[in-house]
Amino acid sequence: TIDVDKDWNNKAITNMKSLKLNEALYADVIRELASGARVSLPDGLKTDVIREYTGGEGIDADHIRSIPLCYVVEIKDGTVIAHPCVAGLPRYEGTDAATVIQQAINALPANGGKIFIKKGTYTLTATIDLSGKEYVILESDGALFDVQHSGDAIKAVNTETKKGLVIRGLRLKGLGVENSGHGINLQYVDEFLIEKCEIDGFGTGADGAGIYVANSQNGVIRSNSILNCRNGYLTPQLDQGHVKGIRIIGNYFYNMTDDAIHPERGNENVIAFNVCDTFGDDGIDTWSDIGTLIIGNIVRNGTSEEKVVDGIEIGDGSDKCIVIGNVVANCGRGMHVYYSCLLYTS
Repeated sequence: TIDVDKDWNNKAITNMKSLKLNEALYADVIRELASGARVSLPDGLKTDVIREYTGGEGIDADHIRSIPLCYVVEIKDGTVIAHPCVAGLPRYEGTDAATVIQQAINALPANGGKIFIKKGTYTLTATIDLSGKEYVILESDGALFDVQHSGDAIKAVNTETKKGLVIRGLRLKGLGVENSGHGINLQYVDEFLIEKCEIDGFGTGADGAGIYVANSQNGVIRSNSILNCRNGYLTPQLDQGHVKGIRIIGNYFYNMTDDAIHPERGNENVIAFNVCDTFGDDGIDTWSDIGTLIIGNIVRNGTSEEKVVDGIEIGDGSDKCIVIGNVVANCGRGMHVYYSCLLYTS
């Protein structure tokens, strides 16, 4: 953890502790980037723009660690079995993976539970639905969800806010950007964590994405690989966005039809140390984002026969964004800033 107030000498942000950066790897780099010779930020930035910038780890880590393992799911000779690990929970089995996994999810206690899915290939003919659930952990050591339907692979679509979803270590394989919905679709979910997942081949429609988040706060998306999707990470337009404090950290985005990272109508988000490689619209594209930090990303290989592709676009309506220490290569424009945006950059 980097103590920003100490290591950055009060030159930038008062609280970035929740990023949990690898100090040995990044501390010297960040100090150099934030030194007075390299970066000059207004004194008021640390208080007026981003007070309590990241707002915590994103999840209540102690609470998450206390959630009991309720089911272990495995596939044997074509039969999917959900073994209960807590007394009183039923055992489920069948040949339809989505049905068995959903039965286990629906059987979890009201205060949440963990489902561990053993490595193997699980063909999904329906969406895994976490809607209405709180403090549910869906974890694996590399199980493949082979999605053979046109909807989302995993969704939690709520009409009122829920908390504490964790999706970790899964591989999601869709039918391609023309035939599959979102890889992961979260709406009205606060304090979530998506990490160490591989999401490949999702994103039907203009807003289709590997990871789609709307009306949610204080989430962490880290150490994932998002491949061959329409958009890598996306929050939608108009009145459906409203995300705050989302940390997109250390992910690999490759071969997006449109944008690699597209936050919209968000406040105080962090886009840090990602690789955005090969995209047809923009690498990082903010629209109406307020106080977003974009730091240490590698953005490269933006190509399109129809338009000029930007490595980083600070879109219309964005304000007080901070862009520091990114590397942009082989794009139509390195950075495109709309006239209405106030930007601090180096």
